[in-house]
Amino acid sequence: MIALYQTLTRLISPIVGVYGHFQRDPAWPERLAQELPTLPTAPLWIHGASVGEARLVKMLVRGLREQDPTRPIVASAVTGTGIDQLATIDPALPHFRWPLDLPSAVSRALDHVDPSAVWLVETELWPNFLRAYRRCSRPLRVANARLAPEKMARYLRFRSLYRDAFYTQTRIAAQTDADAERFVQLGAADACVRVCGNLKFDLGVPRASDQVPHDGSLWIAGSTRPGEEEMLLQAFGTLRSQHPSLTLMLAPRHIERAAEVEQMTQTQGWEVRRWSQRQPGSRPAVWILDTLGELASLYSQATFAFIGGSLRPFGGHSPLEPAAAGCPVLFGPHMHHFELPARVLIDGGGAFEVRGPDDLARLASSWIADPNARAGVAAAAASSMAPHQGALQRTLDWLAA
Repeated sequence: MIALYQTLTRLISPIVGVYGHFQRDPAWPERLAQELPTLPTAPLWIHGASVGEARLVKMLVRGLREQDPTRPIVASAVTGTGIDQLATIDPALPHFRWPLDLPSAVSRALDHVDPSAVWLVETELWPNFLRAYRRCSRPLRVANARLAPEKMARYLRFRSLYRDAFYTQTRIAAQTDADAERFVQLGAADACVRVCGNLKFDLGVPRASDQVPHDGSLWIAGSTRPGEEEMLLQAFGTLRSQHPSLTLMLAPRHIERAAEVEQMTQTQGWEVRRWSQRQPGSRPAVWILDTLGELASLYSQATFAFIGGSLRPFGGHSPLEPAAAGCPVLFGPHMHHFELPARVLIDGGGAFEVRGPDDLARLASSWIADPNARAGVAAAAASSMAPHQGALQRTLDWLAA
């Protein structure tokens, strides 16, 4: 299986190069590991795919520097938004794009970085990279490790692609007992896996760079996906009829959809403005958040929040950022990618599941009308998260040893 995978990726390498050339994408040379910054000698290499994982990379870097300020560290991400997040850690921290999983690109990257160890955040198990890195005989760590249950059948079918992740110098910090069991099923030795908890419970609340102009209550709908904005605008119409000073901020998961969401909102008759084009005195009914890296910091200003990707079967997104910011949380029934955080908040009374626009409007209206009830939900969210905190220290103790 691994031989077939390597053969296929070698065959497509020229195609990828031609594609990058004609797309004129400035990121492609870096993805092919042709342009990497000057790096320190034998650094610890920490990698997270996108924005969410890059925020965890930031936590790990700061924790490691508290233990040893002199240890050289470099970081990488896959997406442009992840790279932007890494840039906020420290101007002196070298960061770059993770190479495409092509044999030549991976080899060049490893030769250039020459890491003393590699830490991967969550499920960044790339077969060619794992095969090349294992030959280096250096430590591999997986932080905040998870394997989605709905993808386990596929992982097990192609388990030979991942066996290079599991050797004597591998340590895995799993989020839950179930995740630990899945890694063992995939081939990890019991002694290599320890349950350390979910790092996202330890995320702090970033400071907002600006205040959201509004005249009353503010509803932030974060990481929304196609097919959801229509339902949220329907709920907003119901809520506005009851609470005319309510403002909505829609934050599409992919900001390239901002124009589409803006047009949809205008078509429904709402005054709308993009966050990137805000001006003093602007107070539209609907804001479209079309900037990167600001959503988590803006939750602290919200009266309540809705987590997107959950009214449609996308699997949801993390509800912990708004909960940590003291914001009551709503989400739909499709939260299977974040089942544990959703269950913790629901059981603690800090979040509620809604089935559609009417259900959402009913619950939200009660919070707008009763600030004491809303404050109680926010306090419940904070108290329900507390027993699950401490994952950062447990992860560092296990992986950095």
